[in-house]
Amino acid sequence: MNYNACCAAKDYLRQIHCTTEDLIYETEKLQRNESIGESFVAYVKACHRAAISLSEELLVYSGFTPARDIAREVIRDHRSRIKAINARSLRPYKNDTDPDVLNEYLEQHFIIKQRMLDEMRSAEISERINCDYIRHILPIEEGCLREAENALRLGLSRNLSQIAKDIIANSKPLVGTMHKLSGMICR
Repeated sequence: MNYNACCAAKDYLRQIHCTTEDLIYETEKLQRNESIGESFVAYVKACHRAAISLSEELLVYSGFTPARDIAREVIRDHRSRIKAINARSLRPYKNDTDPDVLNEYLEQHFIIKQRMLDEMRSAEISERINCDYIRHILPIEEGCLREAENALRLGLSRNLSQIAKDIIANSKPLVGTMHKLSGMICR
């Protein structure tokens, strides 16, 4: 079977489209929760699953080492974090959030979510697998980072605050690496 780079790029773009549509559906169906923790967990898990999916597909279609290294890091980090979220979120969420603080959090949450989705929808398509990967995963990673900062700023519960701090600590360098790689390969 002769499977050339153009076909691989088109197959990968189909995967990007499916993952993007799944993330849009999953984040749009999120209901208004009664705590910052519930909203934070639902959003981060949806974003992490999408980032894992994009990264797993990149490993199938690309041999470019820098992008593969990023994909492996995303998969390892996000799987670990989902596991940690699941372990911590077995405890019930307390509805101890002041309604005004919750509303402020949710206003920012919806702005963050909409920005991420808009950036994913409008990401330039080049049919260069590595470039398309970076252009689509960056909004997800930046959206998670902003969401973690928003949740911490407005009172994320103690049992989840370490997760948000881990997202911030791990995502900032990763996002920086992605931007650097994007500047090199997506001109």
